[in-house]
Parts: sequence; C-alpha cells; structure tokens
Amino acid sequence: MAASGFLLIGAYFLAMFLMRGQQRSWLYFGLCCSAVSVYLVTHGEKIAAMLVPDIPYELFWKIQVLSGLVAEIFLLLYTRHSFPSVFKKAALIAFGATGVVRLFLILFTSASTFSPFGTVSFALAFVEILYVAFVMVVGVIRRMEGSVYMLISALSLLVIEVVTTMDTLGIATVFSVQMFAWLGFVLAQWSLLSKRFVNTFAAVEKLSERLQFMDRLKDEFLANTSHEMKTPLHGIINIAQSLLEGAAGSMSPQQKTNVAMIAETGKRMANLLGDLLDFSKLKNGELVLKRQAVALRPIVHVIFEMFRYMAGDKPVRFVDLLHDRHFVYADEDRLMQILNNLIGNALKFTASGRITVSAREEKGWLAVSVSDTGIGIPGDKLEAIFESFEQAGSAVAREYGGTGLGLSITKRLVELHGGSIWAESEPGGGAVFTFTVPLAAGGDERLTGPGRKKTNAPAERPVLQTRLPNNARLEGHGGYTILVADDDAANRQVLLNLLSVENYTVIAVSSGMEAMREMERSRSIDLAVIDLMMPGMSGYEVCRNIRKRYTLSESPVLLLTARNRPEDIMTAFDAGVNDFLGKPVEAGELKARIRTLLEMKRSVSELIHIETAFLQAQIKPHFLFNTLNTVISVSHKDVGKAQDLLVELSQYLRSSFDFQNREQLVSIRKELELVESYLYIEKARFGQRPQVTYDMDEEIYCLIPPLIIQPIVENAVRHGVMKRPGGGTVRISVKLEHDVLVIMVADDGPGISEETKAALSKGRTVTRGVGLANIEGRLKKLYGTGLKIDSVPGQGAQVTIRIPISI
Repeated sequence: MAASGFLLIGAYFLAMFLMRGQQRSWLYFGLCCSAVSVYLVTHGEKIAAMLVPDIPYELFWKIQVLSGLVAEIFLLLYTRHSFPSVFKKAALIAFGATGVVRLFLILFTSASTFSPFGTVSFALAFVEILYVAFVMVVGVIRRMEGSVYMLISALSLLVIEVVTTMDTLGIATVFSVQMFAWLGFVLAQWSLLSKRFVNTFAAVEKLSERLQFMDRLKDEFLANTSHEMKTPLHGIINIAQSLLEGAAGSMSPQQKTNVAMIAETGKRMANLLGDLLDFSKLKNGELVLKRQAVALRPIVHVIFEMFRYMAGDKPVRFVDLLHDRHFVYADEDRLMQILNNLIGNALKFTASGRITVSAREEKGWLAVSVSDTGIGIPGDKLEAIFESFEQAGSAVAREYGGTGLGLSITKRLVELHGGSIWAESEPGGGAVFTFTVPLAAGGDERLTGPGRKKTNAPAERPVLQTRLPNNARLEGHGGYTILVADDDAANRQVLLNLLSVENYTVIAVSSGMEAMREMERSRSIDLAVIDLMMPGMSGYEVCRNIRKRYTLSESPVLLLTARNRPEDIMTAFDAGVNDFLGKPVEAGELKARIRTLLEMKRSVSELIHIETAFLQAQIKPHFLFNTLNTVISVSHKDVGKAQDLLVELSQYLRSSFDFQNREQLVSIRKELELVESYLYIEKARFGQRPQVTYDMDEEIYCLIPPLIIQPIVENAVRHGVMKRPGGGTVRISVKLEHDVLVIMVADDGPGISEETKAALSKGRTVTRGVGLANIEGRLKKLYGTGLKIDSVPGQGAQVTIRIPISI
C-alpha cells in the first residue's frame, strides 16, 4: 500500500511538471517518490520478488540498491531547488561526485564485490539525509514558507536515519516505522508544494488583477494623452498650413518642401491618434454599435467625394458598381469607417488606375468588395495584414508609412457586425478586400421610399406607426424660409418640429434632387439644411450645385453629418458649405447656428441693398447739370419743349430715387418709361446723334426687377454710339418667347473688350461703371443667369436678358 501511495504521488507531480514545465521541483520530487516506491517493493517483504519470482538475484540486488541511490540523488536535487538560499552548491557537488562513484560501482560490479563498500555507501547516504534534515531545520529557524511542513519533514528524515542505523547494526528491524517515516516526509513535502502552488496561484490572480488594472490605466492614459495631443498637434498642422499659404511672407522652394513635410507628418500623426483611440475602445469593449438599416450607395458616394478631393491630381478613378437596393443592417458611422479605411488604403497603394466598390448578396449577407490596381500584397501577408501594427513588409512601411492599425480596426469592426473580412491579391496585380455585413430585412415599412437610410424592424425595436411624407411644408411668420433635405423621415420631422417653433417657414424634402428642384421653384429660400448622405445626390453635390448659382452669403448651407474627421470637414468646405453640425443634432446648437447664418445673410443683404440703392440713385452730377443747361437753353427758344424736358427729367429722377421699390418687381412698362425719359433728355442734348429704334411685342405686362434696362441703354449711348463722331443707333427689343421675356439692347459703337466681359461675368467691371456688374449679380440671384453679352470690336455690342415670366 505504501509503495502504491508513493507511486501515485510521484505520478501526480510528474504529470503536474509535464503540464507546467517551469516547476523543476515537481519533477525532482515526483522522481524521488517513484524511486522510493521501487525501494519499498524491493525491501522488507520484497514484494517485487514475489511478483517476479524468476528474477535473477544480481539484477534484483542492483534494482534494490539503485532505487535507494536514485531516491537520494533526486532528494538532494529537490532540496537544492526548493531551498536554494540554504542548500550550498559545494555540498551538491560533493554529494553528486560520491553518487556518481557509487552508481558506477553498482552498475559495473557484482554484489559480492560491492559488499565491502556497502558500509561506506550507507554512511554517505546517512550524511546526505542528515544534511537535508539540516537544510529544513535551518528553513524552520529562518521562518521560511511552510516551516511547519519542513519541521515534520526534518523529523521524518531523522526517524528514517535512526531506524536505518538500528537495522544496519542489527539492533532491531522495524521496516514499518521506516516506511511510515518516509510517508510522513513525502506527505509533508507534498503539503508544502501544494501550499506553494496555492500561494503562487493566488499571487498570479492578484498579479493578473493588478495587470488588468494597469492595463486599464494604460488605456485611459493612452486615450487621455491622445485627446490632449490633438490640440497642439492641430496647432502645428495649422501653423504649417498658414506658412505654406504665405502668412509669414514668401518662402524658398526648399522651405516650402520642408514645411509641407511638417504639415503632412502632423496629419499622419493626427490619423494615428484617431486610430489609437478606436483601437483602445475596441480592445476594451467600449464600442457599442447603433445598428439600423443603412443604404450602402450614398455612403460610398460621400467617401468617394472626400477621396477625390484628397487625391488631388493623382490619376485614380473611383468606380461605383453598387445598386440603390443594397441596404445593410449596420452602424452607419462604423460602416463608413470600414469603407473609409479600405478605400483610403486602396488609394494609398494605388499610383494610378481605378478603385472599385461592388457588392453581391449571399444568403442574408452582403459581400462588399473594394478592389484596386495598386502594388498588391504578397501571399504570405494576406492574413498578417489584419493583425495590429502589421504591414505588408518593412519596405512598404518605409515607403508608404502608416502604423498597421487601420486594417486591424476594420477587421474588428466587421466582426462586431457579425461578418468577416479577407483579402485576395498578387504582388503587382492590385488587391481586393471583401467583407460581409448583414442585409437589412425587406419587410420594414421604413425601407420604402427613395433611398432612405432606413432601420430594420425586428420585434424588439420600435417601429414608426405612421408613415411620414417625403415632402412637407410648414408656413411660419418669422420672415425666413429654410429648406431641409434629409432622406430619413424621422430626422425630417425632428427638424420640422424644431424650426417651426422658431416661426420659420420650413420646406422639407427627402433627397438631393428634390432639394435642387425646390431651390429652382422657390427663390425665397434663405437657408438650406442638408444631410450629407442621401441617395442619388450627396450633400456635397447639392452644395456644389447651389454654389454654381449662389454665393456663400446669398444662400447659406448648413451641412448635417456624423463625420468630423479633418478630411471630411475640408471636403465639405471645399464644396461650399458655410457650417456643419454633427449628428445626432442638439436642438439648442442647431437653432443657434441657424440664427447665426441667417443673421449673416441679413447683414450681407443689407449691405447689398445699400449698394443697390446707391446704384439706383446714382445720378451723375455732370448729367444733371448738362440737362439743366439744356433746359435753360431751350427755354429761350421753345418754352413748351423746355417744359417737356422738365417733365421727363422729373420722371427720370422720380424713378431713379424710388427707394421703396428696390426689393420689389416693377412692370416692364414702368421700366420702359424710365428708358424713354432718359433717351428723350439725351436726344435733346445731342440732337440726332443718338438714334433709337424699338421692336416690342404688344400686351406684355410681366414684372421685372427695377433698373435693369435703363443702365444698359445708358451704357449703349455713352460708351457706344456717342464714341462715334457721327453718332449711331441704339436698338431696343422686348419679345416674349415661350414664357421667357427676352430683352435685347444693341448699339453700333466700338464694342466691348474681352477683359470687360470677363470682369462682368465675375461681378466686377473695368471701364463701364458699377451698373452692369450690379445688374449681373441681381439677375443671377433671381433667375440663375445673368447678362449675355455679344460684341465684335469696332462693330458694336449686344446685351441680352432672359427672364422667365412664370417666376
């Protein structure tokens, strides 16, 4: 039974060592117990001889003696390894040397030959065990770990020595006492090792908790430091940008190159900080997805717009092979981040060619592929590139930069959505990154409507009970009209509610195309609030189309976007946005920003109106003096004609000083009366030099802006026919062509130079006063088109105005 116990204990510690190979004390103790088990079955009742009766005596003797020697050796090794501060290395060397000699004699001599050395071998074993007992007593004195167990072990060893000595001297044979002493020693050491194991496990648990705590501190430090670093880093970038733009004067080409490198390095560091923050959130499980049904194509359009701007002159085409029916159940912001990382990665490694986004449906999933014609990826790196801080080789890292976090973050975001991502590539043959994302269910009523950012409707999520209209209009009495364009019905309703409280007139539409049509129909829109991602036409495209017709002050645009990365903001301002606001919208901030933009528009409009009033009332002093002199001169010869001149002058002045109508439309008849008064006076002054012909349709009663014909006629007279020695002819035509009023004023003077025409198209003038530039600006604001000027040097000029009469 004792031998079996020792064998089981030995097997247990050997198995523990095999599972955790770092604890060599377990190995030595397990081997010592196994050797003691063999020693027990070969001594006393010699159970081994009964189990194997035919075993030769010499072999049995060798096993008997060797088991004791092996037990001694492993006991020494175990003690040395367990108590290294007490067990001297010299003692191990001395005992080891004697053990090797004894082992050699046992293996290569017979029992009769070894017998004379038996007493010496016993004495050495006695000394060894006493030394082990001494080591353990010292451990007890020093109050080392498990001192109680060491005391029991030391006493057990002493009992073993006493009993063995008594047996050797023939005093008494009490093998059972020796066996129980060995058992006591082994159990004490087993308890000691178990206690150490438990203590080590507890220490590991505490260390693990501390490490987790320190890891959280590290992540918090990383996040806080990243946030704090953003401000000075953006300061560096902005200062560098301002230097490049000439804030501190001109720089040499070498200086510009170095400052540009500073700005570019700063931007890369800013992107790295953003990646580190996202990586920290993903690692700590702090990122929570806000899933909804999202249209994929508008997101890709927005990202393409941004990267077209960032690509600059890089010869790369962005190709969209998606369908409007592709809706996925995902977090819109994170889906945008996934695509942003993949498309940005493709652009980074593609010098020229194309970047294509396509998708295919696969059993409830949408597999989205981003392919490029770049440098490709080696086959052995296709899996590693998705690991944190991994790139496709050190040479690539040196040439293209980056930290290798982008694809790692992308993979984790895809996996958070339940999908997977993989890459296919050959070096030099481009790469294709494909990820899967769940398709949105088609049964949700909110999936109806043109390209909505819809939300899937499982049973646990609330469903809109009423279907909101795509287009809506709320009348207000605040004097301002605001256009809202958002493809999400709930967002439109929120904006309608918030703005109606401010007493604005609100026009809400569901797409970019509808927004542009509304801008065409309603000339009184003061502000446009545009969502960035909409089907068909993104917010960027809507802004660009608005800026083709209106300036920043004439028609302000507030862009609603969940993206606040620097490149997104730069793209937005490049498209002509006045301001942007992050989603979800905070009501107070939205109202404040809208009030600011409307106040800006009002202030600019007042300045423009003051300028317009000045232009309308602009009477040249010499013209007035010359006219009065003409009246005085004529009065001596023809009083009636002088009276007629005074009447026409009065009519001319009254129309010119009519400030009340500067923001209204007037009848074309009133405008033509002003023209006739002006021409009557000029003909009275210059006789027959200015000739005038009229070609007008009858029964035209439409309204036109004031003072748009007379200044053109005045320019035709003063800078046209009066520049010729013999005078010339001014032709005035007013025709109605398919619901468009066409007004044409032509002269046969010297014509208008190309420089003057180019300046007028930009709202400036070079030689013809400020009147034509003002007319050009007012017509563009009201009708989208300005003056059409045709001129041939030396052959005269023709100015044409086209006014839709339906407006």
